Amino acid sequence: MRLPFYLEIIHVSFMQKQHFIALLLPALAFAPACQIFEDLTPENVFFRMEGEAGSSVQLVLSTEFVAGVNEIGVTQVQVFRSDTVVIVLPADTIISIARYRQFFLEAAPLSSDMMNVSVLVEIDGRKQVEESGNIFRISPWRYVYVFNQPLTRSVEVVL
Repeated sequence: MRLPFYLEIIHVSFMQKQHFIALLLPALAFAPACQIFEDLTPENVFFRMEGEAGSSVQLVLSTEFVAGVNEIGVTQVQVFRSDTVVIVLPADTIISIARYRQFFLEAAPLSSDMMNVSVLVEIDGRKQVEESGNIFRISPWRYVYVFNQPLTRSVEVVL
């Protein structure tokens, strides 16, 4: 028996809705898993340091180094090549890390033995560290980031 034309449309529409819902539910269930396919490979580091306006800080920046955590939990860094620059606070910069996927920074006051600073480090907009405190010429502030490698905040440079 054939249904009238207007009832066939309703029947087809109802069947299409069932198929649509059957396909939509798994898609919604796996939508959060799409982050698995997102590329989190780092591209850029945003670095900002604030302190007493006009104060000078010496920065050692590197993307060419090896780092690892020793048996007592200290991250040891051996730098192969670096740039040393002097900045005047407040300062911010963006550094490309797309090639090496790692970043080392050392900051020490240039104009005094001690300085109070605030530091922000972001990797592709994701905050890695935001802290404030004193930095010393004999004990500089250091930060190390290596993609997909857990490191500690206790950092030692190996010569």
